[in-house]
Amino acid sequence: MKSRIKQWGALFLAMVVLFTLAGCNKAKTDAAAGGDTQTLEAALFLGGYAGFWEYYIPKFEAENPGVTVKYELSNTIDEVLRPRMMTDDVPDFVATNLTTVFDPRILARDGLVLDMSSFLTETRINGTSLEDHLIEGMLDLGTINGKKYLLPQNLSMNGLFYNKKLIRELGVSLPETYDDFLAIGEKLAAAKMDGVYLFTYSGIDVSYVTDCMFKPSWGPIWGDIIANKSGIWQSPEVINIFQYFRTLGERRYINPSNLGIDYLQTQGDFLTGKALFHANGDWLENEMADTQQVNFEWGFIPSLSLKKGDLRYLSVSNEVMFITAKAKNPELAKKFLTGIYTDENVKAVAEITGAVIPVKNALDLVANEINISYQEMLLGQKETGAVSKILSAPPELAPVFNEVGIQLNNVISGSATAEQAAAAVAAVAAGISF
Repeated sequence: MKSRIKQWGALFLAMVVLFTLAGCNKAKTDAAAGGDTQTLEAALFLGGYAGFWEYYIPKFEAENPGVTVKYELSNTIDEVLRPRMMTDDVPDFVATNLTTVFDPRILARDGLVLDMSSFLTETRINGTSLEDHLIEGMLDLGTINGKKYLLPQNLSMNGLFYNKKLIRELGVSLPETYDDFLAIGEKLAAAKMDGVYLFTYSGIDVSYVTDCMFKPSWGPIWGDIIANKSGIWQSPEVINIFQYFRTLGERRYINPSNLGIDYLQTQGDFLTGKALFHANGDWLENEMADTQQVNFEWGFIPSLSLKKGDLRYLSVSNEVMFITAKAKNPELAKKFLTGIYTDENVKAVAEITGAVIPVKNALDLVANEINISYQEMLLGQKETGAVSKILSAPPELAPVFNEVGIQLNNVISGSATAEQAAAAVAAVAAGISF
């Protein structure tokens, strides 16, 4: 028996040596062929810009022999990443949106994201540092205690899309305030345009409304909002916007079935002429490219103001990219990241997805590639004089804005008054300090 064990042991050792030698020979062959093999693992959000990754990844691999990009593309990438980020098994590179349940700023504060400050100043594109190559202010979102962790993937504009064709048929002017908005609803009800509502939204994905309408409408008090100032959540501005949406529900200017549908369904309703207005962002046209538009024409305005004469704000945001602190190939990830900001790929992003990467020469590069909806967004901003502003609340306030979304549904359904909704939000805010 012992001799048989020795025989198996000798055979096993011989096999190990054989495979080791084979591996060494393969490595030498790979090196002789032009480079060592490397794998970059990427976790990517599946949104309106997915087509770019399908273009860029094979291109990056072709330009870097021996490199393989292993990637996961998912519209629930946050669910995939949350458990992994607490282990050593993390992707090298991440591109994601910010949600109330997954905020990379919190990861950065916990030391799980690589500090990119020196990378931004040392990396050169078109003879200038990457930091100076980006549009001013686009790094603010991911700057924590003076260190830069998150880089912008795109310049995203959010606000109120409208159906030009139906607005023209109804014969109304575009609204500036919520009172104007309700007046259009009244005229629409009188016109009896069957099956057409003033506004469509998703009761499941309420952040579209809170991000694209509530936050910019609170522009004049935004400093107090993000400071969680005592009393701010029961201020007239907060109560009034809840009251406007309660009125929308009471008058049935919103389809009651909207409470139970997701964002894709409501986007489809908008593009098929079932609503005059819809709160969304610049990814909308590309994301719904397969939807056949019916009785529809693109139009856009920034969000509404609460009072006539108030400055109007255009909510500007961006999906972000970062390298994990425990990345296995951080230098390769930096190379991958740098390539995204080159002129060639800025053009490619616009051509493939209609999105704009926020580099200073972007509009010159992509003027002929921007889709109709994005052109309307730029026109809407110009005509209204709305101020662009990143309206991103501190991650500590995520529970508060989650409650805002819950109470939005409650006032629309009629299960809460505006005052009750504001009080519920204030109760959550009272337990948060930072």
